[in-house]
Amino acid sequence: PFFSKSRKKCRTMKGALFTLLSLCLLASAIAIEDFTGVTESYGTADRAHALSLAKSASTSTRGVDLYSAASIFQSLGEDASSVCKGVSKASTSTAEEAASVFSAAAIAGCKVSPSASALEVLYSAATSRELASIRHGVSGLQAAKSLGAKVDASRLQDVISTVADMIDEDGTVSNSADSDEFEEENAGIALQIAATLVGFGSLDDIETSKLNENIIGKFGMMKKHMADVMEEDPSVKSFSSFLAGALAMHAVDNSIELDTDQLDVMAEFLTSRRHAGTVEGAASLLKGLKAVASNPWSHPTVLSVESSELSLTKKSEKLRVHFTDVFSNFISPASVTLVEAVKEDGEQTIARDVALSADGKDKTLYLLDFFRFQPSAGFYTLTFHVEPESDGLVIPRDVSITVKVATSLKIEEATVAVREVKSGKRVQVNEAKASFPSAMNKALVAKGDNDIAISFKVFDGIANTAFKAEQAVVRVYSNEHDVEAIFVASTSSNSDVVTATVAVSLLSERVFKYRGGEYKVEVIVGDSRADKAIVWAIGTVKLEFAKAAIKESNKLAPLDVIVHQFRQPEKRPAEVISMAFTGVIVLAFAIFVVKVMTTGNFRLFPGGMGSIFDLMFHAILAAMLGVLVLYFFQFNIFETLFYSAILGLPAVFIGNFALSAIATSRYAHSQ
Repeated sequence: PFFSKSRKKCRTMKGALFTLLSLCLLASAIAIEDFTGVTESYGTADRAHALSLAKSASTSTRGVDLYSAASIFQSLGEDASSVCKGVSKASTSTAEEAASVFSAAAIAGCKVSPSASALEVLYSAATSRELASIRHGVSGLQAAKSLGAKVDASRLQDVISTVADMIDEDGTVSNSADSDEFEEENAGIALQIAATLVGFGSLDDIETSKLNENIIGKFGMMKKHMADVMEEDPSVKSFSSFLAGALAMHAVDNSIELDTDQLDVMAEFLTSRRHAGTVEGAASLLKGLKAVASNPWSHPTVLSVESSELSLTKKSEKLRVHFTDVFSNFISPASVTLVEAVKEDGEQTIARDVALSADGKDKTLYLLDFFRFQPSAGFYTLTFHVEPESDGLVIPRDVSITVKVATSLKIEEATVAVREVKSGKRVQVNEAKASFPSAMNKALVAKGDNDIAISFKVFDGIANTAFKAEQAVVRVYSNEHDVEAIFVASTSSNSDVVTATVAVSLLSERVFKYRGGEYKVEVIVGDSRADKAIVWAIGTVKLEFAKAAIKESNKLAPLDVIVHQFRQPEKRPAEVISMAFTGVIVLAFAIFVVKVMTTGNFRLFPGGMGSIFDLMFHAILAAMLGVLVLYFFQFNIFETLFYSAILGLPAVFIGNFALSAIATSRYAHSQ
């Protein structure tokens, strides 16, 4: 949508460059005078999306979802009774839940009787010192009152004072009476609370004084703060809340009003965020848009073009322009004029001061037969001016949109030539012509040392003049051989002929793998100014190679079985020799034991503690030999080293004691 322009500046801010750049881009998005594209008002697609979210949420038992769904139905003029089933099951144990459930019931007309306990929860919240709790309490009591509950307004005497004390001199509203922290939406919440309390009609002189001094009196600062928010950190929730609060307070005091420029920018921002992702977001957005459409100060209007008409062809209907309010509703008869239509290069103006005709059925629709100006293919900037018949409307200034005139491309003078290289020059061997969209008139054969040249001209189907396409390629492929090659076609600076060369001689091995046969040739032409691309099967060329075709290895075939070659074992001695050698060793050990026992060498075996150390030392040696044996059958190298280290340390000390005991025993025998 295009509203009256408002200048916005990116404030200089401290911080990282990325933050500054982001804020500048955001402010530029808000500034309408920098907006060059085309957007729509809240139209049919947006309405359908919001209703889909509302229908899904209407089956919930969560109070916030039910209220959001009912609010969407109300804003769009739909029946909200589908939320009543969820309302009957929803909890009202907290102030937020009770306020949401009662508000949804009030909107939908559900038969609900607020319980005494729920009312007490709302009274407690309304008289707290937290702004969010006060909001839930007051709005919940208002909804309960509309449902037939008796509300004791005298219990809310001090609420105005509490809210008034939260409003600072700079226009910000704190989250609570005991905190300096604030949210941007708090200003709108405070205004809505104040307007609701006035509606209860129980303010005494002190409360009225607080209302006039701290709320109505500081509204100007609130507006100024929201103007800063527009430039720095805008959000749908903050704008919708402030618009709803300003409207509610205007009913209390006519001095409360918004500036046209400020309202205009808020409306532009809200319509630019019309694709809400959640039911709460959609409800908040529609609340703000409803305030924009029904406010008593000014009525922003929208001049938009149907998105389907941004690309025009000769077969298209007339350009369709709508003049509406932010909800795409009829707002006033008007005269819409095409100020000028300029081609993208800025050098050709094809139309000036042309009045659009009003559609007889749709009061919002104005038509323009753009092809009466015989535009060539390309992009055009169209500038419109609107003059409504009704007063009090905020009309957009001259609105510029970009429209593409799409042409249908065609190909003429197409030839396919086979050439061979002789003495460094290409000599034509054979040629075939083709008439778009039919294939060429005869089959061609190319040898392995030939080249194939494809040439053609592209024409504008509307103007019937030569057309330089942005992209043109030639595709050569064979499904049989699973080969595809793309060749870029180009034009010379002084000619309209588009040419592509298929260098068969250079690509015989690398691309075609010397596989002869029939290859299909396609010409592909595309351009952003065309309604569709051309994919033309121009014909078939048979390739013949003198060298035998190389069979391509199948990458998916199983590989050959790998056979491992093991070294043949060396020759071993006969089993009898091995057994004889082992017997000799065992016999020698037996002789050793017998000789020790018969010669009396055990007399040197130490007695007392020495004998214990000696036995322990031999046991450790036996254990170490056991570890070595296990290494060959069970242990790995790390386990072997680990257990050997454990046994080695005690072997050193115990062996020392054992040797000392033997030495002592030997000395005693020598004496």
